[in-house]
Amino acid sequence: MLYISGLIIFYCLHMVPFNYKLRAVFSNTLGEKLYKLLFSFIILCSILMVIWGWHDFSNLYFYEPPLIMKQIHLLIMFPVTFLWVVAETPNNVKRFVRHPMLMGTKLWAFGHLLANGDLRSMILFLSIMFFSILAVVLSNRRKYFKPAKSMSLSYDLVVLLISILGYFILAYFHGDLFGMPVLPYFTL
Repeated sequence: MLYISGLIIFYCLHMVPFNYKLRAVFSNTLGEKLYKLLFSFIILCSILMVIWGWHDFSNLYFYEPPLIMKQIHLLIMFPVTFLWVVAETPNNVKRFVRHPMLMGTKLWAFGHLLANGDLRSMILFLSIMFFSILAVVLSNRRKYFKPAKSMSLSYDLVVLLISILGYFILAYFHGDLFGMPVLPYFTL
């Protein structure tokens, strides 16, 4: 239950910023800094609940995806890494992609669904995909949208280089970080 409880807390808490009135109540009552600190602390706790609960969750395997699906997943992960870097750095891509973090997260969840055929993974990645879609819809309902400014192409080159480096670091250390080595899937 720790696994499911952590996911529920994570998603419920992430819905607060989309409700301006509820967010204002928390922010005004606690103060902006304390609100953000408490928000971050509870999010971190929910992530730890998911991680610890992952191993205790009785898992059911529906199927073992074929090698080609795992390799397609690895191909999908480069644009994911790129979009995540785009979301956090100054660049020109933001002028054309409105929600790069959420778009990358949807792709990340989809790719992981292709590569995993167990219940535990399906719960995690389907819920992340659903939440990311919902977050895009709720974000688009906001009246406020600040378009990104045009930047030098050197920023885009830096984004590309960071993305390439980040992708290979994640692939190399995936087994150490997440318990599932992916380097063997790079071979034909």
